[in-house]
Amino acid sequence: MDEVDGVRFSWILCDRCTPIIGTHTMFYTFRSVGVFNIIVTAENDVGTAQASIFLFVQRELEGLQILAEEEIGGGTALGVCCFATNRVLHLQAGLKEGTNMTFTWNFIKELDPIRPSFNISGKTVEVNYSIPGPCDIFLQAANLLGQLHVNRTIYFLEPVREVYLQISNNPVAVDVQTNLTVLSTEGSDLQYRWSVNGVILPSSEIVSEIVRVQEVISELRFTATNVTEQGYVATGVNVWLQGEEPKRAIITLNATNDISGQVVSREFFVQEKIQGLELKASKTIVAVGEPVVFTILMAAGSDVRLILSISGDATVIPQPNETYIHTFGRVDAYMVNLTAHNQVSSKRRHLHVEVMEPVSELSIQGSSEAVPVGVTRLFVANIRTGKPVRFLWTFDLSHHHLTTHMAKEVLYTPEEAGLLTIYLKAFNVLHSQNITKQIRVQNLLKSAVLYAAPQDTFINKMVILKAYVTPKSNDVECLWDFDDGSAPVHTDTTTVGYEYRLPGHYRVNVNCSNLVSWVLAEVDVNISILECEEPEVQVVQAPRLAIWRSQPTLVEASVDLKGCLRYGAQYHWQILSTPSCDNDNDHHIPSGVMTQPSQSVLVPVIRLPVEVDVQRLQLSLPKMVLAAGNYTLVFSLSYEDVPLRKAACLQLSVMAARLMPIIEGGTYRVWSRTQDLQLSAEQSYDPNMDPENQSLLHYHWNCQSTSKDTAAGVSICI
Repeated sequence: MDEVDGVRFSWILCDRCTPIIGTHTMFYTFRSVGVFNIIVTAENDVGTAQASIFLFVQRELEGLQILAEEEIGGGTALGVCCFATNRVLHLQAGLKEGTNMTFTWNFIKELDPIRPSFNISGKTVEVNYSIPGPCDIFLQAANLLGQLHVNRTIYFLEPVREVYLQISNNPVAVDVQTNLTVLSTEGSDLQYRWSVNGVILPSSEIVSEIVRVQEVISELRFTATNVTEQGYVATGVNVWLQGEEPKRAIITLNATNDISGQVVSREFFVQEKIQGLELKASKTIVAVGEPVVFTILMAAGSDVRLILSISGDATVIPQPNETYIHTFGRVDAYMVNLTAHNQVSSKRRHLHVEVMEPVSELSIQGSSEAVPVGVTRLFVANIRTGKPVRFLWTFDLSHHHLTTHMAKEVLYTPEEAGLLTIYLKAFNVLHSQNITKQIRVQNLLKSAVLYAAPQDTFINKMVILKAYVTPKSNDVECLWDFDDGSAPVHTDTTTVGYEYRLPGHYRVNVNCSNLVSWVLAEVDVNISILECEEPEVQVVQAPRLAIWRSQPTLVEASVDLKGCLRYGAQYHWQILSTPSCDNDNDHHIPSGVMTQPSQSVLVPVIRLPVEVDVQRLQLSLPKMVLAAGNYTLVFSLSYEDVPLRKAACLQLSVMAARLMPIIEGGTYRVWSRTQDLQLSAEQSYDPNMDPENQSLLHYHWNCQSTSKDTAAGVSICI
């Protein structure tokens, strides 16, 4: 907006910047690059307006260069340099100043028929040319403020490989011209430099020189092959003479030419070469302190000197075809060297001897009677003697999880409870020893809940106390404190029964533990005195009753109240989905005291229709109420406001009736063979289902002839 009288302007030029009071025009120099949100607020006495804009602050580009690594031509970043073909060249764009820039490369190589030019983007690029020649490189750097250009030429040369010198005639006689030619299988732009005896010659591909040689005879001497400096020669070797047996010989040489002459003599000694040298040991793997017999054999050789060296232990001068006994006193790997030599030959033989300690007294450090699930334990193998030695661990957890390790110390984490068997083998080449250790793996107990069945009962009545530990664990032992002054009771199960002799309120405590952990739990028990004799109940049809699902059933209970009319009697029938009376989990004991259902392990109770009265001595079960199967029918008697419950049960088996096939009109027909017989089975039904809810039936008709004119047993499928 234009400048207006009475308008005040406030500028915010960056995040967390203090507003600047100014005019409608603001001049500001940014000290760093980035994106800035510029906010200006204009206000006067009657209103306020605000505007904002994002401003990109960048540095101008400066000092663009093309930088190359591994320059072999000695050039700088802006000069000319050379690089090898068939090799990756890394190029980098160098920039002295500038931000938010992009780089574009253009490569032009006219001598390359496959790819004479191409473009690529990025600060760093890679090129690889297989054809030698110059390559022109153009680089552009740009940002929102402008752009820079730079170029550079790089020469790609083919490296020299397999250079060798070709000689026209070799050997060459004195005063005869010879041609020398340099050949190479690969290489471009090659340059040559020749030198003869240190004198550099003009460069060319072929150089010819004439060499003239002549000497005056002086210091005459002669040499012989297969002869030592001291003049010893082996038998059977041709020099100037052939010696068949050891002896002494003198050789004289007379040399002359047109201008000089000279005579020289030399003395030779003939010896027999060493042959068939062998070094044998009675054992190459021995225990500490065990003697080893070394045997030296030699088939031929004169004036032979033998040296037997046992590394770091002994050096002896034995005789050929004799034995030497040596006892090793420490564990090590020994190199046994045998050297045989005379003036004309020498032979060496060697062998390795491993000296070890046998393994003894193997044990496992870190083992215990039990370990917890999921906890990593360190096991260490210990031995009294044994060197060198290796250890093989095998962990077998309940024959399900098998793992092996090769180390002296191993870490093992059992993943589940069970019996862990540890097999440990310590061995070397000399000896081995095995041990086996069994450890129980148990869950770490985290919590426990204690239930009492019943919680409210009378004196001299059994209270079943059961502790449920989490997680479930085997081999749990419990210590029970019944809070009545009696001694604590130890059990190897989580269930115990107890009878209180006196009425009162008791808090039962239990400490359940395994070999790796323990947990505590408690429950309150109320004990009172029953003022009547306990009643007796039974189911008349007990202990078992089988019924048809398609027929109604009447079950009756018998009750003897023992003349107790002080309390109001209540009856209740239940059908549980368990086939055994022992699993009446809502009561735990058939004749006992009433419990709270929430404090016991529940077995699903079958819901009966509302019209079925379950609070009478007789239970009338309509047909189709129960599915086919085995159930427990429980009748219980309880007194009002008194924690007494007497129960009786029977095993109830509900049987499904067979399907009812019905042929309308009966099962007997007489009709003419000239007419069709029409039969209907639509009235067939499943007696185990309601008539209104019958399922779809599948029918199969079969006709069997009973006529005397037809063979008996012939079936006709329809």
